[in-house]
Amino acid sequence: MDDESANATSTRIASDIDEHHGEFAHDPPWSEIHVYGTPLSHELEQVFRELGATEFEPTKDGFISRR
Repeated sequence: MDDESANATSTRIASDIDEHHGEFAHDPPWSEIHVYGTPLSHELEQVFRELGATEFEPTKDGFISRR
């Protein structure tokens, strides 16, 4: 996955996190995910919104996604 873009990596990992720590797999489910190494793009915002995120906070190193 060395050729994978930061957006692609973040998308893949977000799906894995939701699968293992989401509402059907974990109690309590994730409520906040910190992303490092890439800023919030429109594409990533859509990915996280599909996972239930409603709030986004830019950080120096990336962003925080909350639901």
